[in-house]
Amino acid sequence: MTVQAQSRPIPARPQSENQIPENRPLSIARLLVVLARYLPYYKPFLSEIILLTVLLPLAGSILVLIVPLCTRLILDVAFPRGDVTLLMFLAAAGCAAVLAERILMVLVRATVGSHLRVRILGALGAKFYRNMLGLNMRFHRNTSVGEKIFRCDTDLIDISEMLGIQLPLIVQYAMQFVVTIVAMCLIDWRPVVVATLGVPVFFLIAQWLFNFYRRIDLWQRVTGQKVTARLEESLSAPEVVYSHGARGREIVRYYRELATYSVANMLYWFMIEVSIFLVWPTGLPAIASSFVIGIVGSILMVQGELTLGEYTALTALIVQALIPIGILINNYQTLRLRMVVAERILDLLDSKERMPIPKHGKTLSPFVGRIEFRDVSFSYVPGKPVLNGVSFTVEPGGRIALVGPSGIGKSTLMNLILRFYDPDSGSILVDGVDLRELDIAQYRANIGMVLQEPILFDGTIRDNVLYGAEPSPENFENAIRTSHLDEMVENFPLGFETPVIGGLDLSLGEKQRISLARCIARDPRLLLLDEPISLLDPASGQSILDAIERSVEGRTAVFISHDLLSLRDVDKIIVLKDGVVTEEGTHDQLMEREGLFRDLWDMQVNRRKPGEELP
Repeated sequence: MTVQAQSRPIPARPQSENQIPENRPLSIARLLVVLARYLPYYKPFLSEIILLTVLLPLAGSILVLIVPLCTRLILDVAFPRGDVTLLMFLAAAGCAAVLAERILMVLVRATVGSHLRVRILGALGAKFYRNMLGLNMRFHRNTSVGEKIFRCDTDLIDISEMLGIQLPLIVQYAMQFVVTIVAMCLIDWRPVVVATLGVPVFFLIAQWLFNFYRRIDLWQRVTGQKVTARLEESLSAPEVVYSHGARGREIVRYYRELATYSVANMLYWFMIEVSIFLVWPTGLPAIASSFVIGIVGSILMVQGELTLGEYTALTALIVQALIPIGILINNYQTLRLRMVVAERILDLLDSKERMPIPKHGKTLSPFVGRIEFRDVSFSYVPGKPVLNGVSFTVEPGGRIALVGPSGIGKSTLMNLILRFYDPDSGSILVDGVDLRELDIAQYRANIGMVLQEPILFDGTIRDNVLYGAEPSPENFENAIRTSHLDEMVENFPLGFETPVIGGLDLSLGEKQRISLARCIARDPRLLLLDEPISLLDPASGQSILDAIERSVEGRTAVFISHDLLSLRDVDKIIVLKDGVVTEEGTHDQLMEREGLFRDLWDMQVNRRKPGEELP
């Protein structure tokens, strides 16, 4: 996880039901409620919190007062008396106080604050990622990869900075402000009252500025996300861009998005500069306060009610009071900006988009592998059913195939078997037990899956074969032997330690062998094979089919394939159309019925249209 600059484009986050509305009003009460939700994350780090919010601020506030007070004593006592020893002592004390304050408030605070921030990031990040992986497939299907990465990366970094740096700073500078004001009042309260009358004005100005700034910040984020989305889209498929002669078009589209982002980014930084001048203590507040102190202090000095040393100390202290005021105002407004992130994180942590898991799920021991669909209906979008009253049974050790036109629910049936989704109605029974009552982890541990497009992870060939499983040496050897992976690996100098990403250019067939070996290494009782050879050349496809044929022995297997020739030996073929089962039987039985399967077979094998007579 890397720290990202504020101006960096952020991955696209499309509006969805998962996303927190960015423009809802933010009251102080709601801000406090949100912050209260994060307080438990401080509990393991109580010593650091006490150090950052109590001990360091108190020590720093006292040290900050020493220089103005030493200045007062120099002007009012040491100079009039001509006491060089006292003068040197006070000067040395002031220098020592400045050095000690800088060590405490810069070095020590930065070290402790960074340590706290990193630990909070680790604790919150682990919980957040664990929760995200616990969300159901509807969330993952409706949320872009860019948005999920953005939430796990930039959002968590922002919130860890808020908890580890900004909130302790608010407490620290609030304490410093109070201590400084008390010290000023002990000298003379009248200039203090007059000078602080402008604080509410600057606070209101800051409120208005940050309301506008917040909208600019959101606009910058949205336009930045579009820039990243455009890059991701074009750079992920350079073959398509080049082959369609779309290079110029993609450059124009990118420049258009980049131009909009540049305007938003320019306004963002312009608003920062404006806020620095109008709100930051080195800008307009310092000018106004110094002017007020100068006028009031001069009048009191002329009237003999204020000494030169007291006037000088007040002038120095008002600057020291302005610094925490400015930082408090700016940190409060930054805190308001961070609430968008804070609420979005809480929204995901509280998300109801997770699969209901029984607290004490049933385990299947042994796992036999009988799958039964009973009148199952399902839809991804309400009102648009994908499956409608589907019923069928897969016997233990049996091999069935799901066939039919594209987009009629075959892969959806696989998703339901894996319990990525629950059916809208009906039930799915595994060995006679409703799938919703099972211990999902134990159930999925008995399933192996091979997808149409093999997915490999960064690591070695061995790492990919062992992914998600801890097979025995016998199972590992069986997996690589059954998939013929051992023959393939013999050609690589590093063998199974060969990196598969960045160090090796594998063909689809070779990747599919690794994927099949990974599936077999789990020693699953149920195999799900979704178009495992559709992207392969005939020779590679036949080789994978031979490996699959060996791997399904003694296991329940469910195939999805448009290659009907490869399905002739399965025990049962289930034909789907428009979300319903239209035919069911063996290859020979379906060929005799002159139904949809026969039409599909004739179109694929005999190359004739439905209803057309053979020559």
